[in-house]
Amino acid sequence: MTPAGPASGGGGAGGFAGLDPTARGMAYMLASCVAFALVWTLIRIAGETVSAFMIMFARTAFGCLSLAPDLRARGLAMLRTRRLPIHLIRGVTSVVGTFGIFYAVTVTPLGLVVAISYAAPLFTTMGAVLLFGERIHARRVAALIVGFAGMVLVLRPDAVDFDLGVAAAIAGTLGIAGSMLTIKALAPTDRSDTIVAYAFLLPLPVTFAAALPGWMWPEPVDWVLLIAIGLLASVGQRLLAMAFAQADAGAILPIDFVRLVLATAFGAWLFDERVDWLTGAGALIILASTVYLARREAIAGHAGATGRSDARPERR
Repeated sequence: MTPAGPASGGGGAGGFAGLDPTARGMAYMLASCVAFALVWTLIRIAGETVSAFMIMFARTAFGCLSLAPDLRARGLAMLRTRRLPIHLIRGVTSVVGTFGIFYAVTVTPLGLVVAISYAAPLFTTMGAVLLFGERIHARRVAALIVGFAGMVLVLRPDAVDFDLGVAAAIAGTLGIAGSMLTIKALAPTDRSDTIVAYAFLLPLPVTFAAALPGWMWPEPVDWVLLIAIGLLASVGQRLLAMAFAQADAGAILPIDFVRLVLATAFGAWLFDERVDWLTGAGALIILASTVYLARREAIAGHAGATGRSDARPERR
């Protein structure tokens, strides 16, 4: 009984460190959801005075700045790769995904955009089957069907006008899926920090060129918003990576539903947006199917190992 005394009387950090890896992963995932919900809310606010292209460029620039510690540690060796064409493809998918989601957030209810974005792993699974020849069995086919049924529920015509914002959200979701597929292709040969570095460096000139035609120097308050978006997004990505490093995807992905709850709450509070319960139910169905697919992938692809994928931290 004696060893239990110090543990029970330890400080907050000691108590957190004493948690099992799955609990720590869930905590990191929860913190990541809060960070990303705040990012999307700030994008919506900044979008009233700053173009989506400008926001995207600022986010990419801050992402490049976040590479400084790794560049200092490894130098240009961090950029060493033999698969530059795949990195270029990922750069394209990253631009499509980022702009699609960022634009959608500025014109479409936040909760609806989150719900649509949950479908990215479904498209990734389909792409892996079509492009990489991955085998898919009846249970995963059933999960895909259920997931896309949830997508139909989210996008039902009686509740959602298929406007440019919704189209951008779908395009952004497809871009995210494309990025996931390129990560899957790169993970066996390239280090994760190399994959992340190219994901920020290659889109930087593209986003800068896209922002130039409507370039306007932001007002001081807009600079505060852009800096906050960049910092929170970087923190959110790091928390997400820590979450996947601690626990299996199937254990922590259910926590991602908090992102929908927070985005919907912020949208209702700040922008008088409403997302009906059927949209929430559809999002929950999509998320449940992605959780199941993650569990099946862990079982099928990592039997006898830890069940984690080294590429997962970058898959969001």
